[in-house]
Amino acid sequence: MEFARLTQLFHYPFPTLYSPFIDEIQEHTERVWIDGELQGVVSPEITEEYKRVKTGRMASFWYPTATWERLLPLARLYLWSLYNDEMGEQTSRTGVQQIREGSVAVLRGQKTGAESGVVLGDQLEKIRNELLQFLPERCLQRLATHMDRYYAGQELEAVSREEERFFKADECLDIREQSLMSMPFFDIIEVDSRVVLPEHVHDDPIIQRLKVLQTRLMICMNDVQSLEKDERNGQHYYNLTKCMEHEYGISRAEAIQRVITLHDEYAAEYLHLMHHGLPDLEEWNYEVTRWVHRLSLFASGWLGAASQTTRYD
Repeated sequence: MEFARLTQLFHYPFPTLYSPFIDEIQEHTERVWIDGELQGVVSPEITEEYKRVKTGRMASFWYPTATWERLLPLARLYLWSLYNDEMGEQTSRTGVQQIREGSVAVLRGQKTGAESGVVLGDQLEKIRNELLQFLPERCLQRLATHMDRYYAGQELEAVSREEERFFKADECLDIREQSLMSMPFFDIIEVDSRVVLPEHVHDDPIIQRLKVLQTRLMICMNDVQSLEKDERNGQHYYNLTKCMEHEYGISRAEAIQRVITLHDEYAAEYLHLMHHGLPDLEEWNYEVTRWVHRLSLFASGWLGAASQTTRYD
């Protein structure tokens, strides 16, 4: 779906910001990583595609205040994530399980990239080492746990593809919460914010709900934005818009409207919790409020990044 049409359908009560390094990080992504470290590792067709996708610019919308040094591992993870996502969407459940085992082991520090047997495992090892410059080990373990849940979602999507079976809408939302890979990116907000929150903050039920709401906002927009691409690629069995169309026997326009209505309900709930429902976390209240505002940049940043990429063409 074209960007102009997306902006007519989706609106956010949150700001859209981007990094002052938006051009520099995209140039670095192409010259140092795609044309340098990844040359000969992935096919020329894939490398050219990821230049057009502009993952560096996309990362700039999610981490708009990171210094150059802190933006580097965040943007490297973004590039890796999109390649990994594409690979998983073309792999059987057994293949996803193998990728899952090796990738999570690297993130936990249990294997090197070479030992993992995973394509781009060395990139994942570099991401881990770079993130450890700014985060303690416990944050990397939480990220690894969320990455494991992401792969679990990918496995279920692979089964759906193989069986050509649509999910129910509620089931689709639950699975897409895992397979969108949003939670690992939420785990590294603290690289940008420079304040590492304790685990009891991340475990708080309201903070958990805010993460789910922000994820579901992105699911709704993504699954309208990518509908035509998903149909072409056989991935529509777990596209929320298509699942609603199939489950309720409604037209595409009606399904899109249902997704937009759901999206707006999630945005209203997030806004209410952000301003009136945050937990009392005592000495952490100020930093938690800052963190929640940074979390709100993800959905609006996804929309902003849609103007920069050809990923959904």
